[in-house]
Amino acid sequence: MRLLIDHQTRYFYEDEVSLGPHNFLLRPRENAMVSVRHFRLSIEPEAKVNWLRDHNENGLLRAFFRDPTRTLSVRVEMEVETLESNPFDFILDSEAFNYPFTYNAREASALQPYIDPTAARGPAADWVREILPALPEETLTLLLELNSRVKENLRYMTRGDAGIQPIEETLRLRSGSCRDIAFLMMHAVRALGFAARFASGYLYEPGTQEKDQESGSLHAWTEIFLPGAGWKGFDPTNGILCDDHFIPLAVGRQPDNLNPVSGLYYGQRKIPSTFQSRVRFQRLDPVP
Repeated sequence: MRLLIDHQTRYFYEDEVSLGPHNFLLRPRENAMVSVRHFRLSIEPEAKVNWLRDHNENGLLRAFFRDPTRTLSVRVEMEVETLESNPFDFILDSEAFNYPFTYNAREASALQPYIDPTAARGPAADWVREILPALPEETLTLLLELNSRVKENLRYMTRGDAGIQPIEETLRLRSGSCRDIAFLMMHAVRALGFAARFASGYLYEPGTQEKDQESGSLHAWTEIFLPGAGWKGFDPTNGILCDDHFIPLAVGRQPDNLNPVSGLYYGQRKIPSTFQSRVRFQRLDPVP
């Protein structure tokens, strides 16, 4: 599947401000299933930029601004090809087929940052025992069932506040944004002994707008490492495995510093700001 993605974010300040260094996580993570065929990024006001790979191997663009401004505009236009139409196209290693299992020494060493033994004593662990009192024996069945139960028990809501909602608050409200629900899922599977990480990116949703101008949005989900399958995406907001409609921008042990755009601005007083964001998709190949 080939997609054109046009993502624009604009910030408006009530008075002139000076912009500190800004970080942009807006280029998809390329792998065997995701490739970027064209990428163009535009920033206003003019900035000195440089690319680097951060500690999570995300493609990070740093921008340094010189002139004061009352607006900041960031736009990316890209063509992306995705191939993972069947997210179940994998075979688990025999030792991981049933739960519980143990990561081998080589995997455990590399996965150590994503494994949290203390999660087994946290609120997410208590909640897993509540919604899934009898754990299925097969590893994949267990994870699919948990992914589905999270979706059934939590209501998705749009939340404009920055940051991640505490797990206790998500459980109390029984609702949260996609990033809140993904954060809870990450801690839930860590409580079961799995290596898991937070992922953010785009979700392409075909057929929700007029022809040739499909819908999409920024989204968050959870990736779990399974021997024989590698990192697999689970979307608890929708209760599904991630397929070629999910385009990852960044992953990390925690969601901190994984925002697509982050940075500070300064003024002679506290200056309020507002922002607008839109994501547009266009599918280039015919819909079967």
